[in-house]
Amino acid sequence: MPKAQAAAERVQQINPSVSTRAHGLFLTADNASELLAGSAVVVDCLDNLPTRFNVETACRQLNLPLVSAAVAGATGQLTVIFPEDQGLAAIYGDPCGLPTRGVEAVLGNLPHTVTLLASLQCAEVVKILLGKDNVLRNRLLLVDLTDLTFAIMRLQ
Repeated sequence: MPKAQAAAERVQQINPSVSTRAHGLFLTADNASELLAGSAVVVDCLDNLPTRFNVETACRQLNLPLVSAAVAGATGQLTVIFPEDQGLAAIYGDPCGLPTRGVEAVLGNLPHTVTLLASLQCAEVVKILLGKDNVLRNRLLLVDLTDLTFAIMRLQ
């Protein structure tokens, strides 16, 4: 079963009052804006850098906030990007010539790290939807579960 369909069905099982739309296709620079239109907040759970930048570009065009997380082994990072922010370039540099995959290709994605970062993303989404001021905007949360350290860096 395609992941999008499986996710939509699972969401319906958990809470039938939630509206879902499953799209069984890959997000590209050409279709990103169309797929994300009508959203209030976009959550990036992607596994490659080019697609992350495509989502960010679409979010800028649609004037949408983006909550982006990445996981590699027992480490992860999380940030919130508004359309006028520097965004992913502050973390990864110029998107031209970046590798498709990062260190997660070697370290894998440990389930407990993924779950923690997903939970933190949800917390940021709720704060955005409620209009709270203390979101991780222009900041990068770094998590290392090997020694249980959490640090926040300011993005410039």
